Amino acid sequence: MNNKAIQIVILILLTVMVGLAFYNREHLPALSLVAITAFTLALFIPVMMAQFGRGRTLSIDALQQELENNKELLLVDLRSESDYQGEPGHIDGAINIPLERLQDQLSALDSHLDKPVALICSGERHSKKAAHLLKRKGFSLVYVVKGGMQKWINRGFPLALNR
Repeated sequence: MNNKAIQIVILILLTVMVGLAFYNREHLPALSLVAITAFTLALFIPVMMAQFGRGRTLSIDALQQELENNKELLLVDLRSESDYQGEPGHIDGAINIPLERLQDQLSALDSHLDKPVALICSGERHSKKAAHLLKRKGFSLVYVVKGGMQKWINRGFPLALNR
């Protein structure tokens, strides 16, 4: 069982335990136990959705440090080939797999199933879509770069150009 499944089971068990804590057989019928448990679970749903919906992210500063210090990190640039190769450029060492081709080229990333993969695009929208795809395919350490290339460029970090 993976970590998220274990966390969900624990939350459900805690919810049932809270329901049982408020349950008094003498004053409440069994249906009340179900209602109390459902209400308690409903209180936890927003917390669970936020916890499990939130992916891993890297700030631009953290990405720069990881690129310098973590040789296992794979940076995937999801922009179009023309954006990757043209002005203003791309981050040195990034590989270019446009989002629309990612599904077909996942086998190229198989060596990183259990290694960190950072996803970058112009902003974050394509990276979030790609992160969901990679997670569904079994990649365990997927990061979305917050702010994307726009923020990298705004920070004045180095860029490479294909000529």
